[in-house]
Amino acid sequence: MIYSKEKLEEKIKKKEFFNFYVFYGEEKYLIENFTKKMLKAFDLENFLDFNFKKCFFEEFKFDELEIFLNMAPVFSSKRVFLLKDVEISKLTTSFVEKLKKILKDMPETSVLILTIFKDSYGFKKTAAFKKLVEEGAFVEFLYKSEQWLFDALLKSIKKKGLSISKENLIFFIRRSTKSIENLKVELEKIFSFVLEGEIKREDILNLTSENVEENAFNITKNILAGNKLKALKIFNDLKKIGTNDVLIFSAISCCFVDLYRAKCAKLNGVRLNDIAKIYDYRGKEFRIKNAMLNCDAFSIEKLRKFVVLLADLDISFKTKNVKKDFLLEKFLFSI
Repeated sequence: MIYSKEKLEEKIKKKEFFNFYVFYGEEKYLIENFTKKMLKAFDLENFLDFNFKKCFFEEFKFDELEIFLNMAPVFSSKRVFLLKDVEISKLTTSFVEKLKKILKDMPETSVLILTIFKDSYGFKKTAAFKKLVEEGAFVEFLYKSEQWLFDALLKSIKKKGLSISKENLIFFIRRSTKSIENLKVELEKIFSFVLEGEIKREDILNLTSENVEENAFNITKNILAGNKLKALKIFNDLKKIGTNDVLIFSAISCCFVDLYRAKCAKLNGVRLNDIAKIYDYRGKEFRIKNAMLNCDAFSIEKLRKFVVLLADLDISFKTKNVKKDFLLEKFLFSI
């Protein structure tokens, strides 16, 4: 069943537990925090070595899972197996069926928790999600709103005895990624050099990294969902903080080229691993995985049209004396 974080927290307080949990979404920091809260609720601390096992997906073996879950807990009411960083692309029909069998056969005292954050966008559309969602409690952790991030970061800044203007804090948030973990890392960079007084615009520009690629992906994601106005808002927000037009355009172009390649691969029966090798996505496999999950939103003809439009835009960028932001807005409303 799908639960909100708040609803599941109510059940945890009442000690109403499931045997199977899946925590997934964009926000890794929130997933990890909630997983810790979940483990604390099971009260495993005194006999943690006996009743808890953590395994990363790349090291995972079904035999070990089955043996662990079928053993009785030691001086505890629960025995918990945490499977971290599950890869959506590896959740094959065979994998899901094996997992369902283990869930069906394991005792009430055992609990399995899966965490998924890498390439989690599109998980709800997968066959694995549909087959497993009725087996336990599924909670999605999305990026927090800009206002939530603003309040949380301002609290951290004040705690350090520093100050920042409203405009500069918004600038910092929009310049960086929406990930809490990454924002904390970027803020620590500032704290290392700004030891007193006010955090100024030049401090942010000199000490932090700009994340154009993620914002471009969010523009593309909203285009795919039919939210052109939201896509335009993200684009305008990037413009307000002075992000270079060419950088925005290049990142959006990459997203649509990925979608076109993924669509061609699907239509011709080419596997994800093969296309990743053909176009050298080494270190950026997440791009083609996301494209494979989302390319069904458009026909091959439409995607080809978009790629041609982007190629024409590229020429206009380099040869015509027109406002580049106008060309990008024109593209957003021509698709």
